[in-house]
Amino acid sequence: MISDKEESFYIKLKEKIEELNKEKRFKKIAFIMYLYYFEKITQKEIGERLNLGQSQISRLLNLGKKIIK
Repeated sequence: MISDKEESFYIKLKEKIEELNKEKRFKKIAFIMYLYYFEKITQKEIGERLNLGQSQISRLLNLGKKIIK
């Protein structure tokens, strides 16, 4: 069970990811963020699925966090 604060965070995060996904150049970042935060897939697993290194996934996640702030 998640707290109200966590639920609020995930609702806002989902809205931000959806906004990010609307812009073509950010679709990959939005997809990676969705997999990581909502599907709970590790950076390594995401990298394997997308044929990218874990460090690239980490950088894209950090970039996504900066963009949606």
